[in-house]
Amino acid sequence: MIGFLLAISLSTSQKWKFKASRYHTQYNTSYISTIADVEDPVFANIPNDKTQSTDPGLPTSVVSWTEPTASDNSGSVTQTSSHNPGDVFPIGDTVVTYTAVDPYGNSKTKSFVVTVEGESFVSLV
Repeated sequence: MIGFLLAISLSTSQKWKFKASRYHTQYNTSYISTIADVEDPVFANIPNDKTQSTDPGLPTSVVSWTEPTASDNSGSVTQTSSHNPGDVFPIGDTVVTYTAVDPYGNSKTKSFVVTVEGESFVSLV
């Protein structure tokens, strides 16, 4: 009967180490494996496009929404946005963009449009 004892461990440097034993004779070998994360982050709760009237007496509107959340299989993600809830938006369309990036450089971008409707104000001097 041929018997092998195989021990495998994964270190933080992503090196696999194998130690095999057969008939009380030890064979040592190592194998380096590159583990690649190719999965993009995922967003939840991206707002729908929003349309809002100007604030009374102003050519702008303060627009709020619930921020989306990003997650990733790596357990870590950095999320940025072009605008924040509570920002002041001018009349017209503005694209709000959220970007999530994981530690391996995989990224995902999601957007929605904020439309502010109202009359343009002209300053008379």
